[in-house]
Amino acid sequence: MTHASLEQFFMWATIIGVGVMVLSAPAWMLMRGVAHRIHGRIFGVSPEVVDIVCYAYLALMKVMVTILLLVPWIALLLTRPAT
Repeated sequence: MTHASLEQFFMWATIIGVGVMVLSAPAWMLMRGVAHRIHGRIFGVSPEVVDIVCYAYLALMKVMVTILLLVPWIALLLTRPAT
């Protein structure tokens, strides 16, 4: 893979990852009650547990997108070969 193709890959992966994060938070806010009912019935967990798990998902997603996608993309941009 060339440097340019890696840049493109990480750029689009970062955009998609950030898009998923941006859509996940409002979706959670809108569907919170439904998620509590569904997970309560299926797994028998309290709404507080569902909230904690969802919050952990959002936090982990943010860290993973930053470390695994955004940082490599920035590193590739900074080490771009001179043309």
